[in-house]
Amino acid sequence: MQAIIQSLDDEENFMDKEELKTCIECALNNGSYGISFFRYPIADWQYEVMDEYVPIFDEIPPYIEIEYPQKNSFYIFGYRVMTLENKTIIIGYPREMIVNATDNRGIEKVEFYVDNEFVAEDSKEPYIFKLNKGCHQIEVISYDYSKNFASDEIMMCLFYIR
Repeated sequence: MQAIIQSLDDEENFMDKEELKTCIECALNNGSYGISFFRYPIADWQYEVMDEYVPIFDEIPPYIEIEYPQKNSFYIFGYRVMTLENKTIIIGYPREMIVNATDNRGIEKVEFYVDNEFVAEDSKEPYIFKLNKGCHQIEVISYDYSKNFASDEIMMCLFYIR
């Protein structure tokens, strides 16, 4: 949710510090994760955008977890067969990684890195990444709207069977 703060005058000062403080407190208390500032009127209900979007910062980092595949597991065609040490092995399908990311004010994006190289970004749930064959270190990083972040990683090998 996003709060919208608007002024109905065209004075040079948008609002004083106390008015702004009251508006921000109201937005925070109502679960908003950002504020847009507008000034009215310019002409017949047209508005001037003062600042399109100002996020309300929080210090709580998001939560992220690789749900599939599970760490230190052996999979055959999507079925977890057994526990392994220090590595996940997948034989066959599915070839997708599923990531769970949550935050108190919402997730902006999840980034995917393979062998320390950025390869993809997802901004909508479900957060899914297509896996390539071979052995790789995969790291996922979630960012909230205040640029707090959290990460999870997995060492895995994927082998196709045709």
